[in-house]
Amino acid sequence: MTTDLTSGAEAIAISRNGKLVVAGETDDQKGRHFAVCRYNPDGSLDTSFGAAGKVVNNTTPGGANALALQSDGKIVIAGQAIPDPAKPGRLAVLRYNGDGSLDTSFGTGGIASTDLFATGFSTARGVAIQSDGKIVAAGSVQLSASIDSIDFALARLIRMGRSIPLLMAERCRLMIRWPRSTAIRSPWFIRSGRSLPISLATRTTRRR
Repeated sequence: MTTDLTSGAEAIAISRNGKLVVAGETDDQKGRHFAVCRYNPDGSLDTSFGAAGKVVNNTTPGGANALALQSDGKIVIAGQAIPDPAKPGRLAVLRYNGDGSLDTSFGTGGIASTDLFATGFSTARGVAIQSDGKIVAAGSVQLSASIDSIDFALARLIRMGRSIPLLMAERCRLMIRWPRSTAIRSPWFIRSGRSLPISLATRTTRRR
């Protein structure tokens, strides 16, 4: 199946009712835009979602790299927002209602973003939802102007979508001796009395 959106898909998830949710980005003359599509089990676009099965965010430039589904049917996507082209991109998380509209009870108009206290870019490449409903986004951050300062990052969103650092990237790198230019691809969880984030980290030189 194909959909008439430029660029491509970066993440996919299957809902409890068998529908497929795909997140990524689409491009036009104004730049990159977050994009989400939902498909029926037979591969046709779900016309009850967004505009004929597609949702494109035209208010905040950026793109999605990761996707997670909440138990209540809401859709969480994570990636990078570029609200100001003159400034580095920010790690961003967006939440949509089941009909494709942005969940305005989350963040600011459905969008939460953070620079993770860095002077360079930050981006999410993985997202997961804890058993208590809190959202954890993982990815990479450029701590300073130097490309050698790129490190992995992990952030947990608290009530109303306000984002706080869960673990400082540089401190984690020193503790477990990860190499530089490292990004977390996907956060997983184990449960031993409480939820703890464990993540698969891979060396990367990709910059966005």
